[in-house]
Amino acid sequence: MKKWLLLAVVGLMSACSKSDIEEVNTSIGAESPIFYASLEGSDETRTYLDENAYMRWTADDRVTIFFGENYNREFAFTGETGSTAGSFNQKSTDGFYTAEKVTANYAVYPHQASTQLEVEGYFKLSLPATQSYAEDSFGLNANTMVAVTKTVDNRFLQFKNVCGYLKLNLYGANVTVKSITLTGNNEEPLAGAATVTPTYGGDPSMAWAASGTTTSLTLDCGDGVKIGATEAEATPFWLVVPPTTFTKGFTVTITDTAGNTFTKSSTSKQTITRNISKNMPAFEVKTAPTGPANNEIWYTSTDGKIVEPDVDAFGVAIKSNTYENGKGVITFDGDVKMIGERAFQDCESLVSITLPEGLTTIGERAFLFCTSLTSITLPEGLTTIGSSAFSGCTSLASITLPEGLTTIGDGAFSFCTSLASVTIPEGVTTIGSEAFRYCTSLTSITIPEGVTTIGRQAFWDCTSLASITLPEGVTTIGAYAFSSCTSLAKFEGPLATSDQRCIVIDGALVAFAPAELFEYVIPEGVTSIGGYAFSGCRSLASITLPEGLTTIGERAFLFCTSLTSVYCKPTTPPAGGSDMFRNNATDRKIYVPAGSVDAYKAAQYWSDYASAIVAEE
Repeated sequence: MKKWLLLAVVGLMSACSKSDIEEVNTSIGAESPIFYASLEGSDETRTYLDENAYMRWTADDRVTIFFGENYNREFAFTGETGSTAGSFNQKSTDGFYTAEKVTANYAVYPHQASTQLEVEGYFKLSLPATQSYAEDSFGLNANTMVAVTKTVDNRFLQFKNVCGYLKLNLYGANVTVKSITLTGNNEEPLAGAATVTPTYGGDPSMAWAASGTTTSLTLDCGDGVKIGATEAEATPFWLVVPPTTFTKGFTVTITDTAGNTFTKSSTSKQTITRNISKNMPAFEVKTAPTGPANNEIWYTSTDGKIVEPDVDAFGVAIKSNTYENGKGVITFDGDVKMIGERAFQDCESLVSITLPEGLTTIGERAFLFCTSLTSITLPEGLTTIGSSAFSGCTSLASITLPEGLTTIGDGAFSFCTSLASVTIPEGVTTIGSEAFRYCTSLTSITIPEGVTTIGRQAFWDCTSLASITLPEGVTTIGAYAFSSCTSLAKFEGPLATSDQRCIVIDGALVAFAPAELFEYVIPEGVTSIGGYAFSGCRSLASITLPEGLTTIGERAFLFCTSLTSVYCKPTTPPAGGSDMFRNNATDRKIYVPAGSVDAYKAAQYWSDYASAIVAEE
């Protein structure tokens, strides 16, 4: 037996009659009164489907009943699923009282705590804007019904349906429906606040409230319903629809589980009548693909016109290039496996682009100076982004790089001044020189496990970069990698020193976080300072070199324009690279250890780099 609650469908059924129900004479004032109820009998309507197409109650169905001085009380069906009628017992004493007794008993299905009985005679209630899918019928609590007795002594409630029904029959190859939304083409109200007037022995009537209504109905299909592949296998879907005349027809929008949509419209006048089902002929659902075919590239442009790439840059010939319905489609005579050198260079009207599965390589300068490009979708099979591929894409704000990527080429995203977010996947091993140079909006970045090399000037002039996380596997950081990153205050990860200002690899200090800092003591244990390690630390005025330091690399303190004091702890001067203090302050003093046999040698050594040598205890 199916376990839906009050599912409405069109079919053959027999009416229930009062004679089918056991009558019990119990005082209406009893502490826990019992009511009896049946469903509307009609050959046009039924709830959930059984083999005889009867309307059925489901165990523990809940209704709201107004009786005596007791307003809005919740009652539960005590019978078994499949019954056409049965008793309802009061579930709780929640609700409210009124000093004025009603002269009849009123009921509403489904139970809603907000339902009100106004001026004895009509309900103020809400018709649901979202309904739940149920197989072969409509869903739980979707079918609003009302009942009224002739007198207060009559406990037998004959429920009447308030709404009508729309049945859709859908088919399509490999389509799983996530939701269906119904809207009127003239924005007719379809859900929300309404008043419903029950009539003893007659049909109920309904009117919309002046406010609180919505103009759409949605059938929520949960995890999705896979529809039949052919017209003969069409899958039915039911919507409970208030009595409505769609003066300009209606539109059905079907969304699949991938987020693609398909619409079907009727432009002629359509009417949904109370207690009657409108059955739409079966139609095929063709949801749009989620991405281009392997021989296509999709794009958009600022002017709604085609973008013209280099026709020889793809390894396959272009068959067509069209722009319709807000989308450009380039079709090739074979699968696109590469975006070649300069393919879209200087295409300034290009706004977004979606590349096909099967693409493995984006070549050098492929999108160089595409200054309007804001969005690009890269396929999972992409392994290589070439040098300067997206350089100068000044409108590109974020990009997600696919898991299969291994190499980010030199200058790949340099001068992408709007790039604030980038996700680097685990498979990348090399970040090329100048890869993110002058990405002035980039605030943070995590370098994943697997990266071994960060190239020369990789993040140079990333002036908004405040933190960066480096994995243990990094073995090489090129010169100027973080130079002029004026906001970079810390490194994170196992290669960072305890104060998070330096990256040290095998005793070599190879990178320094140059955010505003006036004096710094290099941690003990550092044995060498890499070339250009402190370059661009313009606020640094004083630095202390640790004992055990043996080597200072080429131009290690380049452009440290405030550096006036260098304290050297080693008694044996470290070997120095050329121009270690190039472009520094001219009045620099170097303090060397006094009282040792090497002090004189140290003074001689440092004299080429200082305006004064000071020996100190």
